[in-house]
Amino acid sequence: MLGFFAQLASALYLSVLIFTGTRLAAAFARRRRLRATVTSAAGALFLGFAVKLSLSGV
Repeated sequence: MLGFFAQLASALYLSVLIFTGTRLAAAFARRRRLRATVTSAAGALFLGFAVKLSLSGV
């Protein structure tokens, strides 16, 4: 019985992720500036992480 509820929760969670992702993809397709801003912010975040990692000596 517990496995059934776990499967149900997983299916609901994945459905919400799929529908939310579809709506976000449509929003990014309509708005070029938003897409460019988010892409630039993600790139800056990765560069910042790379700098932090290189300075930490790991």
